[in-house]
Amino acid sequence: MKRILLPTDFSSGSIQLIEEVVKRFSKDSVNFFICTAYFQPHGTADMLVSIADILREDCEKQLTDLSQSLIHAYNIESVRMSTRAVYGRVEDVIHEICQVKDISLVVMATKGSQGFLDSVIGTHSSQIALKIRVPFLVFPEGTSFSLSPIHLALDQKGLSEATTQKLRSIAAFFKSEIKSVHIKTQKEEESPVEYPVSFDGGTVEITDPNVTQALKRYMEDREGILALINRRNGFWAQAFQLGHSAEIIQTTKTPVLALHE
Repeated sequence: MKRILLPTDFSSGSIQLIEEVVKRFSKDSVNFFICTAYFQPHGTADMLVSIADILREDCEKQLTDLSQSLIHAYNIESVRMSTRAVYGRVEDVIHEICQVKDISLVVMATKGSQGFLDSVIGTHSSQIALKIRVPFLVFPEGTSFSLSPIHLALDQKGLSEATTQKLRSIAAFFKSEIKSVHIKTQKEEESPVEYPVSFDGGTVEITDPNVTQALKRYMEDREGILALINRRNGFWAQAFQLGHSAEIIQTTKTPVLALHE
């Protein structure tokens, strides 16, 4: 049984994405968890308690209304749809729910309207991708809901067996083909590359000293998802920490799947 976490700030973009995800997987063996985070403004202790209660109740009501509309629209058993409103920072809320609910995949829209997703493009997307250890699929505002093919950004280190199996499992779940793209630096061009893992979609090799810019250009005229491997060290770790992945999302309007090594 897959467990998909769907964060929302109740903006039209995030709700539209949730509807697309639920519609796409309503007939599959999937449980859906819809969550939101809320904050309380500065003020006196008594006022903060009162406002926090109001915010929580309002979020819970909106989540209930949303889940009920999805249950009726797509004929889903109510036990497969759960909601939760949590006080705290976005990355902490998502991390906690991923651990408690044993989440298989997080799917989230970016650039929500006046909610906690407003700041996901930038620092928060990096923090979420680094903090959680489950696959993290981000859809920038305005992108179509397309899950195929998956374009894996592959380097010479390849993938561990566990990550390879996880990617293949996601591709099977999405009914997607996996293609890989390797951006070779000038230094790497001096010697041939042997890839430790291959996929049916084949590998495209591009020589460019700027990996981030090359990936953006590669995805400009292609549909599907760009899959990035977040390692604890190396280029992708630096990319997430420095916000390069957020730049890719923002400028290419490409859905990005963050996996972890």
